[in-house]
Amino acid sequence: MSTEESQPMHDPRQIEAILSGVERLPTLPSVATRLMSVGNAADINLDEIIQLIESDPAMSTTILRMC
Repeated sequence: MSTEESQPMHDPRQIEAILSGVERLPTLPSVATRLMSVGNAADINLDEIIQLIESDPAMSTTILRMC
């Protein structure tokens, strides 16, 4: 067994710096428009909503910050 202490995989300050940089990115208009359309549909498709959010780093970051 190793006597080294385990180190965290990521420094929280690094993560915060990365998220701050992504936060400055604008949400893609096409993604926002499509998301509004899908969200207003009578038969909401959660898989499509997830794919749209995943495709936009700024939107993903904003949603993660809400958690």
